[in-house]
Amino acid sequence: MGTTPSPNESQGQSSRAEPRETVRYLLEALLEAGVPALVVLTTLLYAPYFTDYMIPKTGAVFGMVGLLLGIWLAHIAVCGRLRLERSPFYLPLLIYLTVALVTLFFAHNVKQGGEVLLLQLWLLAFYVLVINNFRDPTAASGVLWTIVLVGLVVASLGLLQYNGIHLIPQPEAVGDMPLSTLGNPNFVAHYLEVVILLTVGLLPVRRRLWERFLLAVTLVVTCSHMVLTQSRGGWLATAVGLLVLFLARRKGFRWGTSPVLAVVVVALLSPAVELVLNNVYWGQDSLNDRFGRIAKNSIDRALSSFERRDFSISQRRIVWADTFELIEEHFWLGVGPGNYELFLPAHRSVTRHRAWKELMGGRTQVAFRAHNEYLEVLAESGIFGLAALLWLLGTMLWVGYRFLKTQADDDSTSRAITSSCLAGLVATLVHSLFSFNLQDPTSAAHFWLLGGLLVAVNKGREDKEEEPPGDGFFCDIRLGRLLRLSAGLGAAAVVLVGGYVGLSVLMGDYYYFRGLQQNGIGHPNRASLEFRRAVDWRAYDFRYHQMLGLVDLRAGRYAQAEQALVRSTALHPNNAPALRLLGRALYWNGRGELAVTPLQRAAWLDPLELDSYEWLARAYRKRGDHHQAIETWKQALAFKPEDLRLLKSLGVEYAKAEQFETAVGVLEQAERLHPQDGEIQGNLGNVYLGLGRVEKAEQALLRAVELQPQQVNWRLGLAQLYLALQKGEAAARQLEAVFELDPDNPIARQLRGMVHRQIQEGMQ
Repeated sequence: MGTTPSPNESQGQSSRAEPRETVRYLLEALLEAGVPALVVLTTLLYAPYFTDYMIPKTGAVFGMVGLLLGIWLAHIAVCGRLRLERSPFYLPLLIYLTVALVTLFFAHNVKQGGEVLLLQLWLLAFYVLVINNFRDPTAASGVLWTIVLVGLVVASLGLLQYNGIHLIPQPEAVGDMPLSTLGNPNFVAHYLEVVILLTVGLLPVRRRLWERFLLAVTLVVTCSHMVLTQSRGGWLATAVGLLVLFLARRKGFRWGTSPVLAVVVVALLSPAVELVLNNVYWGQDSLNDRFGRIAKNSIDRALSSFERRDFSISQRRIVWADTFELIEEHFWLGVGPGNYELFLPAHRSVTRHRAWKELMGGRTQVAFRAHNEYLEVLAESGIFGLAALLWLLGTMLWVGYRFLKTQADDDSTSRAITSSCLAGLVATLVHSLFSFNLQDPTSAAHFWLLGGLLVAVNKGREDKEEEPPGDGFFCDIRLGRLLRLSAGLGAAAVVLVGGYVGLSVLMGDYYYFRGLQQNGIGHPNRASLEFRRAVDWRAYDFRYHQMLGLVDLRAGRYAQAEQALVRSTALHPNNAPALRLLGRALYWNGRGELAVTPLQRAAWLDPLELDSYEWLARAYRKRGDHHQAIETWKQALAFKPEDLRLLKSLGVEYAKAEQFETAVGVLEQAERLHPQDGEIQGNLGNVYLGLGRVEKAEQALLRAVELQPQQVNWRLGLAQLYLALQKGEAAARQLEAVFELDPDNPIARQLRGMVHRQIQEGMQ
C-alpha cells in the first residue's frame, strides 16, 4: 500500500534529482563529443618514435574506447536504467565472440591472442554504444561531418607530402605514394574511400552554400589523393560504393544532386589540384609532364591487375596459397585470434619459398597478414567464427537496405546518413578482399562507427513511427543500488583496462624502438637495456625477446641470449630467424648438442636460408658427427646444387672426415664453376696434401696465395709442405710473410723452430 509523499518530501526528492540530471546531461554531452574526438585522434595521431604507424593509433583506440564505454556505464548508473535496443545483431555478435574466446584457449600464444581479441571486443562494444546513443540524425550527421573534415586534412597533408612538403614526420615511404598520417597506401585508400562516399552522400541534403562548397573542395582533394595512393583495391571499393549510392537514390534521382554528376565533376577536377599546386609552387616539371606521369602511373597500375607477375598480385597469391593450407589443417576452430602469423610459416612449400625469395629480392620478410580479411578470420576463428562474422555483417547491410527500400523517395538527413554509411560499409568489405583494413585500428574504428550509425539512425526513425510487434528493447532493466554500484565500478574498470592495455602497447613498442636505435648505432648494452624494458611491458611479444637475444648474442652474453631466444621461440615456434639465433647461442654457450633441434626446424621452415645448414653442420661437427654434417650440406645442396658456398663447405667437411677422394671431387666441381676462387684452391691444396699428391698440392696452394695474398692459412700450408720436402729456405720465406700479416700466429711460431732446425741441419 503506497502513501502520498508530503510537499517537503517531494521537494527533497526534486533537489536530489537535480544534480543527478546535471550529471546525466554532462555524461551525454561527453559521449556526443567523445566519438568525434575518437575520429580525430585515431586518424591524425602520428608519432615517429614507434616501430609501426599503427602502434599509437592502437593505444589511442584502447584508451578512447575504454573511456567512452566507461562514460556510458556511468550514464547507466546515474540513470538507474539499462536499456539496449532490440536488434538482430546481438546473437551473431555473441556467437562470434564466443567462438573467438573458445579458440583463444587453444591458441599457442594466448596472451598475444588475448590482446587482439580484447581490441575486437572493444570495437564491438563501441559499435553497441553507438547503436544505443546516436539515434538522433543531427548527432549522427555531426560525426559524419567530423570524418569528412578530418579526411580533408588527411588528403591535404598527403598532397603536400607528394610534393615534398612534410608538415608531419614522414612515415616510411612506399614508392611515390603519399601516406599522410596513416602509414600504408591501402589504409590511406580505405579512409579516403569512406570520406569520398560520405561526401557524395551528404551533398544532396546540404542546403547552405558554404557547406556544399566545403564538401566539393573535400571531394576534389580526397579524390586527388586517392589517385596518388595507387591502391587498386581502394579504386575498386570506391567504385562499388558509388554504385551503392547511385542505386540508393535511383528513385529520387535529380541531376543537380546526383552522385553521377558529382563523380564526373570530380573526375575532371581532381587532377587539376596537382596541376595547380605544381604551377604555383613546385614547378620542377611542366604541367603536361606532371599530369602525364600521374595519368600513366595510374593507368599502368590499373592494367597491371591483369598481370600474374605483378608484385602485389604475386605476393598475395603466395600468401593466399599458404593460408589455404593453414585453413585446411585448422578448418573448424582455427588457430586462435592473433595467432595467424605464428602458424603461417609452417605451411609454405619449397616452390613458394623460391617464388617469395625471388619476389622480395632475397630479403627476409615474413608475411604476418593474409591480405584478405575473410581468409584471416577463417584461419584464426574457423568456419564457425567466419559464419558468425558474415552473419553480423550481412544483418548490418540488410538493415540499411530495408530502410532504403521502404523510404525510397525520402531525401531526409536520415536517408543520406543511411545511404552514405551503407556505401562506406560495402566499400570496406570489398576492399577487405585484398587487404586487412579491419586489422588497422583507424579503419576498424571507422567501420564499426559507420555500422553503428546506420543502425542507430534507423532505430530512431522507427521509434517515431508505430513500433512493429515484437520490436522495442532487447533489455530494459531498472537498476537498484547494488546494480548501480556495479555499473559504476564497471565504468571505472573499463577505463582502467583500456588505459592500461593502451599504455602497455605504447610503452612496449617505444622501448623496442629505442632498442633498435641503440643497436643500429652500435650500442649493444644500451640496446639490451631498452629491449628488457620493452619485455617488462609486453612479455608476450616474441619480437622483443628475439632482438634481446640477438644483441646479447653479439655482445658475447651467450647464457642471457639463450634465455631470451628460448622465450621467443616458445612464443613463436615457427620463427626461423629466432630458431637460427637460438642454435648459435646454444653452440657458443657450449651446448652444441642441444643446438641441433632448433637448427633442424629452422632449416625445415626456411630451406633456402644457408645459415641454418651452416650452424647445424657446425653443431654436428662439434660433437664429432661428420656423417650428419655431410648430410646437412647435401640437404642444402639439394635446394641450391651449384651454390659455391655449399660446395666448398661440403668439400671441407669430407676432408675433416678424412674422405679425401670424395673431397677432391667436390672441390674440383667447385673449381670448375669458380676457377678464380682462392679459398677453393687453398682447400684443394690441403686435401691433395692429405692424399700425398705433393706436386698438385703445391700448385693449388701457390695459386691460393696468388689469389688471396692476405690469407695466412695457405702460406702455412705451403710452409708445412716445404718442411716435409726438406725445403727449409722456401718454408722460411712463407713463414716470414705470415709473421708480417699475423705476428702472433701460434702455428707459425711452432713451425719456425722446426724450419730453423732443418736449415741448421742442412748447413752441417
